[in-house]
Amino acid sequence: MLVPKFNGQQPAKSELYWRGPVLWHSDGTTWTELKNKKSSAVPNIVTLGPTYNYTAMLEAHNAHWLFALDFPNALPAGIKTHFTQDGQLLSDDPLRQRQQYQLSAQTQYRFNEDNDGYLVDALQLPKNQHPRTHKLAQQWLQQTQQPLELVQLALTHFNQQDFYYTLSPPQLAGDTIDNFLFESRRGFCEHYAASFTILMRATGVPTRIVTGYQGGEINPVDNFLVIRQRDAHAWTEVWIKGQGWIRVDPTAAVAKQRINQGINTIMPLNMRSPLLLSNSRPLAELWQTLRNNWDALDNSWNQWILAYGPELQKEFLSKLGMPNPDWQQMVIWLSVSISIVLLLISVLIFYQRKRLVPIVYLYQKFCNKVAINREASEGPIDFANRVKQRYPNNTAEIDRINQLYINLHYGNKSVSMSDLKQAIKAFKPPRI
Repeated sequence: MLVPKFNGQQPAKSELYWRGPVLWHSDGTTWTELKNKKSSAVPNIVTLGPTYNYTAMLEAHNAHWLFALDFPNALPAGIKTHFTQDGQLLSDDPLRQRQQYQLSAQTQYRFNEDNDGYLVDALQLPKNQHPRTHKLAQQWLQQTQQPLELVQLALTHFNQQDFYYTLSPPQLAGDTIDNFLFESRRGFCEHYAASFTILMRATGVPTRIVTGYQGGEINPVDNFLVIRQRDAHAWTEVWIKGQGWIRVDPTAAVAKQRINQGINTIMPLNMRSPLLLSNSRPLAELWQTLRNNWDALDNSWNQWILAYGPELQKEFLSKLGMPNPDWQQMVIWLSVSISIVLLLISVLIFYQRKRLVPIVYLYQKFCNKVAINREASEGPIDFANRVKQRYPNNTAEIDRINQLYINLHYGNKSVSMSDLKQAIKAFKPPRI
């Protein structure tokens, strides 16, 4: 987990790209970092625009990466670090314990705009693989050979063809790039970044994959930005003569809300909260509130251990009602707090289950009518979109049933159970 806090203004969520490992080489399935790194190579990066200062705390991960907002304008003080030739911020030593570091960054920059010593690596393609992808790239080359126009052709292809963003894509076999682009067309950031990179390289545009995190959620308890594993992301960079490496995020062409609003806006409840709570928005919100408080407490403890002396530690605990704390008092306080919360959750689970059973039963009748299996992680909106593809002449009815279900499921009292029952009863999809 990465926990940054900005000192002053903060970038827009769409600019929160936290750079980590950069991938160059593909064997057709797996991507890896540069094999022949030059230790003396230093990137030529000019940062531009507003400056954002922040302090970050990163959990130990036994590697050298220090995830940083793209792009730092200086190395962090007090820790031995360096930049690699592809823009990674690395610690000289592996992170074997939690690390705090301060950085200043600017989200506009020029990166090796005149030349780059690894452009050959950015054009590497696995031999005798992805034939359908190569064929599509050749079709685009017949339309234009301008790099930025080729980039736009690829983004338009993702945006206007039947591609979907999902966290539960079908498993790909054989040639995974070709099968994704021409068969399943369902995937998450890694699928889009990898296929875009192969397409661009096949047209002669140097491209690489950058991994890390995108976005994050502000914890309202302490105003720290919390970046979890679910915020993990992959995007790409293309090299254009005179402009250098330019970020291109193919995921944004398919699911713009993932970038502008964050992963939580498209992640189903059962992926954001325990399974028993995921059928109820009030319970899920209670869980999130509990988690926010726990994260704030955990973060305060970490800040305290890393940066504060005994006096500030005592002051923090006194605010929690423990002016002269010992370990026995802290264990009792924590146990009582957790017991109260668990009791509240148990009561709400019982109440919500009782209320939701008939709603879920009715919606299942609708699912049975359309004869389409709903995936366990699929939200009602995504499911409705699939149903509408199969029954395009029944779009209005499907939207009405879906909206009624959402309103009832999440406690909107403006509709009744009978409205949903009648809508489902009246819905008569054609036989296919």
